[in-house]
Amino acid sequence: FAVKKSGAKPISKRVLKQWSDTVKKLERPAGGSLDAFMLPNDDPRVTKGRDRLSATDSADQSTPWTKCQSRHHFARANEELGEKHPLTGSHEGNTRMPPFAWNEWTSRQVLRIHDLLDIDTLRCAK
Repeated sequence: FAVKKSGAKPISKRVLKQWSDTVKKLERPAGGSLDAFMLPNDDPRVTKGRDRLSATDSADQSTPWTKCQSRHHFARANEELGEKHPLTGSHEGNTRMPPFAWNEWTSRQVLRIHDLLDIDTLRCAK
């Protein structure tokens, strides 16, 4: 609602209330859920994209992650998240993702990504 400040008389509370009510009448709930805008898992475009992303050489599996590891330890300690791995079940590089997860992609990721997935899961659960 635009109001010219210079030389204009003040707007009455009745007009402001009327404007507010008019805008509120324009509100409506979302027309569809997120799922309504997503392609089904068996759509050829989804399959092709997932295959392409899974085949991409994301990172060398032997990459040391000591710099990230100290940040991850700090985040876990500072935010009192603990040392659990609720999403990846990661232990010594072995990952057990839940059945709904994109296991092909996850298995190609380095340990720091697995740990970050777990940290974010713990943050959301907190």
